[in-house]
Amino acid sequence: SIVVVHEDNYSLRKERKRTNQNCWETNSSFQLVLFFFLPPHALMSVLHLQPQVFGLLVWTLIGGTEYLHIPALGWVMFVSVFYWVLTVILFLIYLTMAHTRIPQIPWTILGICFNGSASVLYLTAAVICAISLNVAIRERYYFISWVASTIFASLAMVSYAENTVVNFKSWRSKSEET
Repeated sequence: SIVVVHEDNYSLRKERKRTNQNCWETNSSFQLVLFFFLPPHALMSVLHLQPQVFGLLVWTLIGGTEYLHIPALGWVMFVSVFYWVLTVILFLIYLTMAHTRIPQIPWTILGICFNGSASVLYLTAAVICAISLNVAIRERYYFISWVASTIFASLAMVSYAENTVVNFKSWRSKSEET
């Protein structure tokens, strides 16, 4: 009877493994989300999500105020909305693995150029936000929102710079292999 119990445990474990595999194969959207946040891709997922979150916070914090009183904040809104939309599009391209279907585009060089330009333009946006704080203090406009948008614009600039470095290292390692 001991052998029978052992065989039952073995068959039970085998059955669980088989049903878990079927469950894994049937739930593809959940599998995609889990695959994206697994440890080997954890760094890349965080690096792709940081600029999206920070950029969204920049333009919602400024967009919720009367930023039209300060014309320079229009540039900050343009930079944050433009790069947020492009970052979401590129994120969806990478998430759906569509970049593997278009090998003619040098994706790492595109990433270097995109993230590099975004970091430079977010630097100008953060400086403009910081300079605009003088007007907010003087005229008692939406000071807290503009301070937060300055901080998040700086964080977005750092995130895009990190992505630039990661893309550059990836490009460098690919060029050394060939």
